[in-house]
Amino acid sequence: MMNARCAAAELVPLGTEHRVWTMGEFTVSGVPASQNPYDADELAVDAVFKGPDGSEIRLPAFWYQGFRRELAQRDAKNKQGKLIKRETEVLTSQGEAGWRVRFTPVSPGTHQWRVEIRQGAGEAFETKGAGELDVSPAPAGARGFVRVEPESRRYFMTDDGTPLPLLGECCCWHGPRGTFDYDDWLPDFAANRMNYTRLWMWPNAFGIEVLKGELASYNQEKAWRLDHVLDTALANGVVVMLCFDYHGIFQVKPDMWGGNNWWPQHPYNVVAGGPCKTQNDFFTDDRAAAFYRKRLRCLIGRYSAVPSVMSWQFFNEINNVYRYLKPNDVVAWHDRMAQWLKAQDPYKHPITTSFGSKGEQAAMWRLASIDYAQWHLYLNWAGHYKHPAAMCDDVARRFTKDYGKPIYVGEYGTSGRGWQPEIDPYLRGLQQSLWGGIMTGTAGTCMPWWWEKMHAGKIHHLWKALGTFIDGTGLGGADWRPIPLLQPETEVALGRLLEDAGPFTVKIPCTGDWGQRSKGAMAIGAPLAATQSELHRFLHGRDKPELRVPCVLLAEIAEGGSLTAHVNSVSNGAKLTVLVDGKDVFERELPNKDGRHKVEGEYDEDVVVPLPSGRHTIELTNPGRDWIAIDWLKLANVRPCGKVVTDTPPPVLPYALTDGRQALLWVIDPRFNYPNGAKEETPVVLHGGAVSLPGLPVGRYAVEWWDTRSGAPIGRADVAESQRGNLPLILPDFRVDIAARIKLVR
Repeated sequence: MMNARCAAAELVPLGTEHRVWTMGEFTVSGVPASQNPYDADELAVDAVFKGPDGSEIRLPAFWYQGFRRELAQRDAKNKQGKLIKRETEVLTSQGEAGWRVRFTPVSPGTHQWRVEIRQGAGEAFETKGAGELDVSPAPAGARGFVRVEPESRRYFMTDDGTPLPLLGECCCWHGPRGTFDYDDWLPDFAANRMNYTRLWMWPNAFGIEVLKGELASYNQEKAWRLDHVLDTALANGVVVMLCFDYHGIFQVKPDMWGGNNWWPQHPYNVVAGGPCKTQNDFFTDDRAAAFYRKRLRCLIGRYSAVPSVMSWQFFNEINNVYRYLKPNDVVAWHDRMAQWLKAQDPYKHPITTSFGSKGEQAAMWRLASIDYAQWHLYLNWAGHYKHPAAMCDDVARRFTKDYGKPIYVGEYGTSGRGWQPEIDPYLRGLQQSLWGGIMTGTAGTCMPWWWEKMHAGKIHHLWKALGTFIDGTGLGGADWRPIPLLQPETEVALGRLLEDAGPFTVKIPCTGDWGQRSKGAMAIGAPLAATQSELHRFLHGRDKPELRVPCVLLAEIAEGGSLTAHVNSVSNGAKLTVLVDGKDVFERELPNKDGRHKVEGEYDEDVVVPLPSGRHTIELTNPGRDWIAIDWLKLANVRPCGKVVTDTPPPVLPYALTDGRQALLWVIDPRFNYPNGAKEETPVVLHGGAVSLPGLPVGRYAVEWWDTRSGAPIGRADVAESQRGNLPLILPDFRVDIAARIKLVR
């Protein structure tokens, strides 16, 4: 029920019922005319709602024009330049434009409302109308807005306390079919347990102030399209990160895609009638800031009350255009604007921004006003990272430790140059990015790019399998955390010398990825000993002690034996040292010749170290400052030795999470740790794998094994017993990877 006590200005509801966590929309009558309804310095209209507890929610009214949509056949050119007919969304204005307010109640009971109007920037707001409305309790399924989980600050949750691990992908813009694309995409999300996507307010989709003539004169068609998509997301249980701007608005030359150079016509550019002579003025000019705050005010009024809006993102990959900008100015601007947005947004949506592949600006992520962090990564531009799971593991541990806020991989692809199924024909690189994001403790899956191709390929079942696996576990609550997993301790040793066999030479690839935990010790007794290398690619120095792993070889060396290390690249202050039985036999400073911190063949050099004859422990270390990247090691004149008889299980790559009473486990066969074995159609079976889970309470556990592709249980071990806090598990035979749900039963 709603009634007005003043006829001067009135909120007229467009629905008949108001409920908690359910958005209501109102028209506003009795508002004075203005030349520019988008300019709050000329005319500002606010609606203030006072709840039963006396708390108030202030929402800007916004200027609204409705539209009717339809699909029509329009002439277009295909990639070959041939004229074709293409389905295209066409909008036709519908109804009179006017003022509107959107309000989502957060508590039941009678609410008082008032309309306040300010005419002129220097004037005070005056109440022009008042009334009340009754709000009923929340309907079933309404959970409120998305928040950062406040205790561990690792995950997200909704207002009702429900954990929200994010399962999704980017769907940043539509094609010619406009909003009809999302009518297809988002129901498919819902059918496959996906709950997250990202939208860009860019020139070709939802941007309302991105083209010449749109300065403080917002594009109503694009705003209406965004309305429709957010409503569709809400109906399908999908939350949305809304990205306000992207790096292309500052570019002046076409990029690798042949476009994205919008600065010459951007409305903030002085040549297009704006206040900025240079791109960096966007971040320092007071007039630009004033225009931007007007846009934020419009976005708050139009979208902050929409429950499907998860968070605000200021920029996509702003570091891609740092050649035009001063990074410190960009950080300072983010802090000012985030603080202003927090003060004005009554629903306090989380705020973030993002950097391009490998980009990280610690000063940005340390801002208290930025609520969570993102990492963007495409494996062809991945820098140190080669494998998606190891990348997620390192990013999760490092960002959580360094910044104390949620982190997830907001863009991902096996390639950044296009959808290239030929490099991931069995989708292992995609699947491992999804499971890697969840199972290493980031706030969600990696969020892949190339959404049109994935929808057309009908591959969202990969998300459904993962969503089914974690369903009902409560993953994302404050107690959930990653646990370091141990493979069962085994003896690394050589057997007896085989006197009758001649010496051999063995080349050992260094395959351990950045951030990947590996044992880093090998006994070399036969030429085939290197088929599953456990050596790490990086020898870290004292600057990164948390990433150091051993690089140790046990071998019987004949006369004239040697060790060769193929050095690829180095960072600053690296020093390669070789020890034999604990004594230094070689040391060499490796200056950073190119001044860069990339693995790009900077040295491409074989470093040869003579070795004494006999049975030795050979260790490579780096007592210098930063890393050395080694492609492979070679041992020459190695004498064959018999096998040490042990129950050594094959190496596996395990990742796990626990809340203290239950655990989730995911294990990869290293032979198929993408891109390893990516093109093998029929993966071999891994037999006899084993893992130990440390830190679990003493007790008996039920273990349920899951197939990661089908998302279904495949077997049970009714009880397994922890021993002094370690739970040893023998893995069933599996191909590529396997998962388990583990629960304390007594």
